[in-house]
Formats: sequence, structure tokens, C-alpha cells
Amino acid sequence: FLLAMEDAAPGAAPPSASAAAAQQPSQANTTNHSGGGELGFDLDTYISAYTGHAKITRLLWVAEQSAANDALLRQEALRIALDESKRGENTDLYAAVCKEANIEPDAAFIASTDARAAARLERLMNELQIARNNLIKESIRMGYSDVGRHHEACGDFDKALKAYTRGRDYCTTSRQVASIGVDIVRA
Repeated sequence: FLLAMEDAAPGAAPPSASAAAAQQPSQANTTNHSGGGELGFDLDTYISAYTGHAKITRLLWVAEQSAANDALLRQEALRIALDESKRGENTDLYAAVCKEANIEPDAAFIASTDARAAARLERLMNELQIARNNLIKESIRMGYSDVGRHHEACGDFDKALKAYTRGRDYCTTSRQVASIGVDIVRA
């Protein structure tokens, strides 16, 4: 379409959309490996702009929106969401994906992931307590930041926000304040 506009004489009316479509290969009836159906929706390209929790929730949204229109797109979105949710530590989100896909959640996966997360949180809290006992502001700030990132990875955004906010009190430079601010916005 842009090529057709460049070739047009200055001041001439832009070519119609149908003329532009005739100049390019038809994409209306193409499908791709992402289950785009007749619309040519490329799920991989669309979802590549997202990461983590946002990626999974966006995939769930795509699956919900395509439920009636495109079963293949829904199936592909749920498959990718399931794979992505198994890579993280957010077992609640994994269970939500399983529920949407009408499959039984893997109880062993949930138990092992929760146990790993609990052990990691305990280690982080011990490191934070050591830093607080030593009264080293930088270590305390980093400890709160690590705890916040852990809670964020587990999907507990309220606790993440609380940890980031507590860490802000131990910032000594404007760069640290800005970094904590970004963390707070993300949580």
C-alpha cells in the first residue's frame, strides 16, 4: 500500500484498499503454524512482545477471545501458556491455565515448585536479616529488592510491593530510588 502511495502522483487520491490488496499477495486466506485460522493472526509475533506473567495472562486472554471463533488458535494459546507457566514459580497462574485448558494440574509440579519457592524465600529472608543486623544500607536495600523479585515471580504482587517499598527507605542514590520506583511500578 505504501509503495502504491509513493508511485502515485503528488496530490492524487490514494489508491483504494482493494487496489493495494491486489498488488500484494493475498494474506486473507493464509494460515500459519500458530493457528491463525482465516484471519492470518500470528500468535508467535503477537506474544513475543510480552514476558513472564503478562505473557501468560495475554495468552489466556487470546484463548478466551478465540474460544468460539478459532479452536486451533485457542488450543495453541493454551499450549504456549501452559509451557510458559511451567517455567516459572507462579503455581496459582499454572493452576488457572490448567483450569482454562480443562486439564488436571500436575500436583507433583505444584508441590515441588512451592517447596523450592519456600526454601528460596527462607534463604532470602535469612540474608536480609543478616544485612539488617549488620546495618549495611546497601545490603538491606538489595535484600528487600531480592525478596520483592521473589514474591513477584511467585505471583504475590502485594508482598512484592511491600518489600520494594520497604527497600526504598535504604536507597542512598537517586539511581537506586529510580530502580526501586521501576520495581514498584512493575509489581
